[in-house]
Amino acid sequence: MPKPKHAEPKLVNIEINGVPLQVPEGELLVEAAKRVHADIPIFCYHKYMAPVGMCRMCLVEVGYKQPDGSVRKMPKPQASCTLPCTEGLVAWTETEQVIKDRRAVLEFLLINHPLDCPICDRGGECPLQNNTQFYGPSTSRYIEIKRHLPKAFPLSKYVALDLERCIQCGRCVRFTEEVSGDAQLAFLFRGAQTQPHTFQLTEFTSRFSGNVIEICPVGALTSRTYRFRARPWDITTQKTVCTMCSNGCTLYADSRSGKVVRFNARENPDVNEVWTCDTGKFEQTYMHAPDRILQPMVRRGKEWEPIRWGDAYELILQRWSALTQDGGGRAVAGLAGHRLSNESLYLFQKLLRGAFQTNHIDHRFTRYQGTLTAPPVQNEYRDLESTALVFVFGADLADEQPMVFLRARKANRRYGVQAVVAYPLPNAVEEFAAHSLRYRAGSEDALLKGLLYALLDMLPAEQMRANLPDVEWLRARLADCTPAWTYDHTGVPAETLLAVARQIADAPSMVILAGEKALNHPRAAEVVELLHALNRLTGNHQREEGGLNLMPTGANQQGALELGVAPHLLPGYAPIDDPAVRERF
Repeated sequence: MPKPKHAEPKLVNIEINGVPLQVPEGELLVEAAKRVHADIPIFCYHKYMAPVGMCRMCLVEVGYKQPDGSVRKMPKPQASCTLPCTEGLVAWTETEQVIKDRRAVLEFLLINHPLDCPICDRGGECPLQNNTQFYGPSTSRYIEIKRHLPKAFPLSKYVALDLERCIQCGRCVRFTEEVSGDAQLAFLFRGAQTQPHTFQLTEFTSRFSGNVIEICPVGALTSRTYRFRARPWDITTQKTVCTMCSNGCTLYADSRSGKVVRFNARENPDVNEVWTCDTGKFEQTYMHAPDRILQPMVRRGKEWEPIRWGDAYELILQRWSALTQDGGGRAVAGLAGHRLSNESLYLFQKLLRGAFQTNHIDHRFTRYQGTLTAPPVQNEYRDLESTALVFVFGADLADEQPMVFLRARKANRRYGVQAVVAYPLPNAVEEFAAHSLRYRAGSEDALLKGLLYALLDMLPAEQMRANLPDVEWLRARLADCTPAWTYDHTGVPAETLLAVARQIADAPSMVILAGEKALNHPRAAEVVELLHALNRLTGNHQREEGGLNLMPTGANQQGALELGVAPHLLPGYAPIDDPAVRERF
């Protein structure tokens, strides 16, 4: 069942360490304890994955209040990561029994764990190190020889596996099963030889492999690109936003001696939660590329020569003066990059329009150059969990919009949100989609016409006329686009097309995610027009948990549109031909 967007949670009364409080019913005790600043150590538990209670580090004593006011304690400590809060729950996190149990758990975990903290990349930011210092035994009773296994085994291009350090918490395995969905990691072998690895010991090729490094609570999984480059106390950390796509993932950028050495995810429940894709985590190397241009350059013959900024400004003004004498502002045009900040984008369009007297300004590098008058993205990330159906059209979601892919997969797995994908090639969404429309490349417009034709026969007539006043014109335009015609033009079988149309017609709400195949189609304007017709015909343009999203291809393409870096727009999507708006700017 889709997650209600504005539902208020039911609150229950509980007590932790003698402090009464109210929490949402069903909230895990390990999370509720944070509300009263009670520290419960964890290893296997992760806020954004299903609890499993494997490590037993989070044991607490628990009881329940009886009608007479007494508290009936459970006979043994319970794992707080698997215990949902209910009315009358009472918990103690620092009793003598709990302290004894934590010490015993850590002693077992350290039996085979190597004492190599000084050379471990996790040293200084290691949960095992911290928990041992605060909750563990001061000495070890284990005097036998520890196990010895391969060091720094290359699990993938980015991830190194140190089997001696693994405590079998299962976080990495569960991530590939629950979050990324590729299920590439599993526990192999038994006993002391148990290890997380890929099936048949092949390379770990997930698009999201870097996340297992961050969620590993020890130094078993480390970054090959960051290995031995810095220690936590050597680096300076800054908050930033990823610029590799338009998803807007929040990150921490760690630098040493003025050079960025790694990126880590920064928690943001509204966007990327705590996840990153490998492109954003490992491939942002352009800022330190040896061929990066760091100063203005001018062409002298066939060579580029560096010049001073003052000389560059003077050269630009000279060229502009010469051009405007003949053609005015029409002789000047400006193209803005999608990685520019909002401030830079605003000043760029202000410079071109105010000083150079031209509206020849743009930032779009797709074939679709429509005159948008509203944001192309109508939904938030959380709408993916509240809608009834997600329709992915013309997008390899895991590659183009990786965080949107993870949130759509979470919506399907956790809340039962259905998905339909239309793409000419195999893609990751097919793994959880109810239907897949594998059409011939380039036939996106024909597929949409066939889909609309089928919907015109399925939706109630009054509803269609209310949502789309010119529905009869649309019906006449699509009169020949029967399922048989669609099969001839797209290769999609008629029964599959009709099944998808029926699912769309029956869905109480739908979010459409249109990707690169739609925006770069030779007839992109017609494809987008048909997508708008689909959105309006089904009534999703009026629904909060529905809508059409033309997914931007650039990092700050949304900001560029809102700040008027387009020939037909001023800041705020104001039309360029409105005299009152022009006067204001």
